[in-house]
Amino acid sequence: MTNIIATFIQTLGQALELIGVLCIVFGFILATVAAGRRLLHASNRNHSLFRFYRHSLARSVLIGLEFLVAADIIRTVTGDLNLEGVAILAGIVLIRIVLGMTLEAELRDAPLFCGWRTHSKKSSR
Repeated sequence: MTNIIATFIQTLGQALELIGVLCIVFGFILATVAAGRRLLHASNRNHSLFRFYRHSLARSVLIGLEFLVAADIIRTVTGDLNLEGVAILAGIVLIRIVLGMTLEAELRDAPLFCGWRTHSKKSSR
């Protein structure tokens, strides 16, 4: 019974990885097609098209990263818990968190730590 549960959870982790990769790939394809359509139909080809494309790509990468982090956590927890595996997971999650924060800042059109500085200034007053 325990073997069946472990196999199911490992399969779930692999499915989440696949979903994450598919989100990124299909997001890239959809963003490229939408940007191409806008480029063909736009009377003025300015910075807004580039911003639209970057934001569309960032959204798909963010969604894909969420699934990939979940898959990594599931795979690590269900596998052999040793110090090396946990350290590798921590490194992967840290890299993905920083990448996610960077993409979130990109979507807000703000510097990476702008919200933190603004928040600290308001709370000190």
